[in-house]
Amino acid sequence: MELNLLFKVAIVLIVGFIGGQVARKLKLPNVSGYLLFGLLLGPSLGLIIPEWTGLITGKDQITLQFISEIALAFIAFSIGSEFNIKSVKKMGKEVNV
Repeated sequence: MELNLLFKVAIVLIVGFIGGQVARKLKLPNVSGYLLFGLLLGPSLGLIIPEWTGLITGKDQITLQFISEIALAFIAFSIGSEFNIKSVKKMGKEVNV
């Protein structure tokens, strides 16, 4: 990997951390901040602002595919850890479906 890509990954991690902290201040799950700030960094914002190509390009995404899969596993674990078993039981069968 080139230094430029490592620098981009560092920016993404820092911005993700900040997004999690902002979400926590707003009394939202950290994952909400990760997703929102991730959308702002990625090419999805280009749908609204055509000049924006995103911090991580398609070529970078191919290079970082393994790391992104590990990150998704951590995000899924984080979401699962925020579930409260008692509240899930109160909701009943709707949650299980």
